[in-house]
Amino acid sequence: MEVVQLQIAKIDTRKYRLREAAKDAVPKLAASVEKVGLLHPLTVCKRKDGKYDLVSGHVRFEALKERGEKTAPAVVIPADEKALQTALVENFARTDLNPLEKARALHKLEGLNMSRKEIAELLGVTPPQVTNLLALFSLEPEVQKAIDKGEIQFGHAKALLALKGQRNLQLKALKAIREMMSKENKASARTVESLVRSLKAEAEGADAPELGLKLPKHASIQDKGKGKRLLIDFKDMDDLKEALTELMEHNFNK
Repeated sequence: MEVVQLQIAKIDTRKYRLREAAKDAVPKLAASVEKVGLLHPLTVCKRKDGKYDLVSGHVRFEALKERGEKTAPAVVIPADEKALQTALVENFARTDLNPLEKARALHKLEGLNMSRKEIAELLGVTPPQVTNLLALFSLEPEVQKAIDKGEIQFGHAKALLALKGQRNLQLKALKAIREMMSKENKASARTVESLVRSLKAEAEGADAPELGLKLPKHASIQDKGKGKRLLIDFKDMDDLKEALTELMEHNFNK
């Protein structure tokens, strides 16, 4: 395809941006451009107002701006839905995207009047996967920022969706996850699910009122068919003994 030189001032980066460039990525690429030039042109589509939307090459664009360049080499693709779908699918397939960045790509595909089923078929994923990723936008801004920064993983974020609309509980959970990651450098999705159950139970004022029980931390009651099941998450035997002791003292030694 033909490469043309476009005025940087006429290129808009907002419409198809999925992420902010890493702080060190732009200076590094700018230094490389100074030595060997820009190896790959930008991809843009032309708008009716005469300007261009940047489809791919955001870091390259920022590197050119940092160098004070006035023009940029670019390939202009048709501003039709098929071309834009292709560009977004290519972005979605990148392995370095975090879950929220993938969700942004899905949101932009929805903006092309595609159903979630159509998006799933186009990307080769299942409709529930599309729904789960888009649901991340319902989380509090602080939680979304933590996803973007890589502080919490998709499994953590998915567990926090159970706290939708409960800002204080989401922020409490986020703080707890950060503490776990800081101390142990890990936090399993199961542990976060247990944390979420505990926070919800605490907010309701009682752990299992229908049974007259006060549950220890990291314990919960689950419905199981005709009966119920007591779940206790623990790290080691000492942690389990502490939970069982607390359960006995609160409920049976009165």
